Amino acid sequence: MSTLQTFGRERNRSDLIFAVTSIIFGFMLTAIPFPDWLSDLKPNWIGLFVFYWCITAPQRVGVVFCFITGMLLDVQHGSSLGEHALCLSFIAYFAVTNHRRFILYPSIQQSIVIFFVIFLYGLIIANIQRFSSNITFEWGVLYQAMITAIAWPWFQLILGELRRLLTYRS
Repeated sequence: MSTLQTFGRERNRSDLIFAVTSIIFGFMLTAIPFPDWLSDLKPNWIGLFVFYWCITAPQRVGVVFCFITGMLLDVQHGSSLGEHALCLSFIAYFAVTNHRRFILYPSIQQSIVIFFVIFLYGLIIANIQRFSSNITFEWGVLYQAMITAIAWPWFQLILGELRRLLTYRS
């Protein structure tokens, strides 16, 4: 077996381990309580982690991984089982099918795409909750999408550096 094949396998294994670890960290960040007046300004951490891993390691993190993550997020939020799983699956499908194109975009354009993806995520969740529990639509969905889009360049930079350090260290 060549050295390149061994490096590729190790990178794939470390990507999967780091992806699972970062998703667990995303669940912890999501669980941090915020005051009611500030809760709309909390980024969609799981959406960011899922999108990041689907564009950087689409062969390891895909629709099924994100569906399972969404089911766990439904359990964490106590929401209808499957609503976050559906939305994260859509995010994963979009990211995996467009990952080569997305990587070539400049940072501002990536943030705009992230804004629309997370805003669509929030709209789908809001509509599902409106139909299932009669919850009214709030503009917090827009604010969360804006904060998530603003956080994207920093998030991508930090996670990319951590990934690089962990991959080349081992």
